[in-house]
Amino acid sequence: MIHEPMAHVPIENENKMAFYNRASELDTINRSLSSTQAELVIVYGRRGSGKSELLIQAITDRRALYYQATTELLPQQLADLTDELRRVAGQQEVTVVGHLASLGDLFAALATLAQSTPQQPFIVVIDEFPYLAEADPATETVMQKWWDSTSRATPNLKVFLAGSHVSWMREHTLSEHGPLQNRRTRQIEVLPLDYRHAAEFYPDWSSQDKIRAYAIWGGLPGYVHEINPTLGLWNNVSQTLLDPNARLFVEPDWLRFTDLRTDRLYTSLVRAMAMGKSTPGDIAKEVGRHSAADIFDPLSRLVDLGIVARVTALTTRGERRSRSQYHIADPFLAFWYRFIDSRRSMLRRGQANIALEQIKGELDDYW
Repeated sequence: MIHEPMAHVPIENENKMAFYNRASELDTINRSLSSTQAELVIVYGRRGSGKSELLIQAITDRRALYYQATTELLPQQLADLTDELRRVAGQQEVTVVGHLASLGDLFAALATLAQSTPQQPFIVVIDEFPYLAEADPATETVMQKWWDSTSRATPNLKVFLAGSHVSWMREHTLSEHGPLQNRRTRQIEVLPLDYRHAAEFYPDWSSQDKIRAYAIWGGLPGYVHEINPTLGLWNNVSQTLLDPNARLFVEPDWLRFTDLRTDRLYTSLVRAMAMGKSTPGDIAKEVGRHSAADIFDPLSRLVDLGIVARVTALTTRGERRSRSQYHIADPFLAFWYRFIDSRRSMLRRGQANIALEQIKGELDDYW
């Protein structure tokens, strides 16, 4: 459903991160919190989509345990979880929360705390859940058994598992083969904002610059939030993209450290598409592969992750095969690989002004 612009009032948390067009997601969370049954809600979306801010906004002024998992080993994470549990337990600390020796101890303590206040929701948010599961491979099985034994007797228990590793979350928490698949009560995919609502981050810019801005930064809140709306379009390009010390200058490299790990083929495929290659054969040739068959699986993975969109052309009656083209779905990645990646050396040599003039001359033809 498309709402009128005035319906999208920005909501800001204490970190001044604005939300636009997140009414549906917030409504789903609030319905979970007010339901009469235990809730296990899966929240997933790409890095920078605003999952953490969305959940923090939803639990503000509520009693909630919020833990953001890390890449540290399990004992260190259990120590942090112990501190967070003690904060939530308050006066119950001595009797309920000791030092956690395992995730089993954590889940048992959560059930005890929830049952101690049955008239109000007891909220648990585990952000970046895949990191915790990687620290202890038994995490999902332990949680499955705990949920099966606890959820019916604890209807005020509201658990949110969030993650940026989209393929992992789909495989382990949403697919029919995942241990938690039949346990989840709802799922929320946090998607990028569309053009109309991304433009609310820079409301005073001209219509042309708003369109250019969407072609550059796209709709991920984590990227759009880097924009300073009091500056012009090109000053923002210089500060957020052409400065080698800026976060967005190297942001796409993180693709290799999340869902795509260290396989360089994925980034090569994305760059090939950014440079105008769209058919499987042309993309394969651009990255040095013999045929489209050599890149079919990684292309499909990119489509599953929402990084690439597959467009199937209409075929005539006599054609046996559909003609598919592949395009980068994220405007920011398309822009970065088209205009920034090939100029990295130039920018590190301090030639940002030259790069900016080149980009100005090419951008309007690009989009």
